Amino acid sequence: MHRGPALLYLIYHEKMGAFKVGINDISNTRYSRHRHNGWKMVDYWYFDSITIARKVERIVLSSMKDKIKSEGFVDKKDMPQGGYTETFDAKKMTSTQAKIIINKVIRNLL
Repeated sequence: MHRGPALLYLIYHEKMGAFKVGINDISNTRYSRHRHNGWKMVDYWYFDSITIARKVERIVLSSMKDKIKSEGFVDKKDMPQGGYTETFDAKKMTSTQAKIIINKVIRNLL
């Protein structure tokens, strides 16, 4: 398993009105598959370790689910590249609110 650098990313899909939080090891093509399917980068955070990025992602997703009381906004069939459970309704949470949660989790962990 790859333990090197990783990115935690926040992406947005205008037509679906959704945000997605995910992680990507530096050598992976995961984000490019999302981009190919209409997702655009909002912001990203670099980590020296994918293990730390996964921990941050898990806490961020839990915090977001608690805040807006929902998860998996996008239907599985609309995300053939995967990751639909990590999506949120952009009407219930702005990118600024999402970034505040992410930055707070990072500050508290690191």
